[in-house]
Amino acid sequence: MDLQLLSNNSNGGQPPSYNQVIEMNNFASVPLMEEAFSSSIFGASQSVLFEFNSSDVFGYSFFIRDSAGSLQAKGDVHDLDTSVQNINGMQMMKINKKESNELYGNISHKFDILHEGVVIGHVIVAEKSNVQECLRIINKSANSQIIVRSFKLGEFAIFRDSSSVTPLCNIQMSVGENDFTGKIIFHPETGITSYEQLLCTAAGIAFKVLVKQVSKREDGGWQGYVGGCLCVTVLIVIMIISWFGLEKWGCEHKKAQGYAGYRNRIC
Repeated sequence: MDLQLLSNNSNGGQPPSYNQVIEMNNFASVPLMEEAFSSSIFGASQSVLFEFNSSDVFGYSFFIRDSAGSLQAKGDVHDLDTSVQNINGMQMMKINKKESNELYGNISHKFDILHEGVVIGHVIVAEKSNVQECLRIINKSANSQIIVRSFKLGEFAIFRDSSSVTPLCNIQMSVGENDFTGKIIFHPETGITSYEQLLCTAAGIAFKVLVKQVSKREDGGWQGYVGGCLCVTVLIVIMIISWFGLEKWGCEHKKAQGYAGYRNRIC
């Protein structure tokens, strides 16, 4: 069944939901281009888009679609741990926060990238490093560090090694808190492997997940600061009002008792 046809007929022209796709037994991904490469982890798509889904106190989720709007995967985020399932509901990868380290005020977070229960690599995202050093990718199967180059936060070119001319992929992730928009473009002419595609995708997701968490934490810290200042101000006002109230009560009481200094005093 054609996914676009399903979208137009049953969803008011909107892309189908994840559950609708799961229910389609004979679903076939729509290729992004005629020149699609069969080894893509996303239904032969050279390029995928991220779409924010929902948010609650436990986490949030996002969709991964090709440029034709066809759903390719869904991710669920809980704290800093993320699980990504394909259109058949099978797990593609897990991105688990392993540890955090602080050096000279810079906090870096290490994520384990798992495929079929096996760690295939690591992604390290640093909160306050410069753009060129905020993202690192380690390919465990090749026992090497993938080269990450960037001149703008959220936009990265990923190379297999320092001698590579063409990037394996390009990652473009938004840096705003309230969305999960982004794009990953694979370059099949580099012979990018399935593991490298998984690691590149995981790097984009880990970067975005951490950006959202840091933004939320900083906003929460500011709101807490403002709330604390407001509480202190209210308490001071209450104390002042109480003090004046007690002063007036004491004055009127002493005046009623006939104290010499209070007989003609205006309370």
